[in-house]
Amino acid sequence: MAYRTFNLCEAIAWFVCAVLVAVRWKQFRRSRLEPWYAVAFLLFGLTDLGEASRLDVPLLMIKLVLLIALSWLRRKVRPLYPDSTML
Repeated sequence: MAYRTFNLCEAIAWFVCAVLVAVRWKQFRRSRLEPWYAVAFLLFGLTDLGEASRLDVPLLMIKLVLLIALSWLRRKVRPLYPDSTML
């Protein structure tokens, strides 16, 4: 039960990150990659919803691909906001 609750809370956190990135992009539009960054957060949150009910190898592989994508997107987008402490 604790694992399920943790994954549900984690999913909410990823959804909040997706919204924050989308709002920032809508306000500043500094990169075409930012919507993809928001989508990657959204998809990662969806995988946590799936992980709350089941855990299997395909889901873990999807999470790995999304984690790599998030890391790459962060490296590309983050320098556009040097003073930001957010994402």
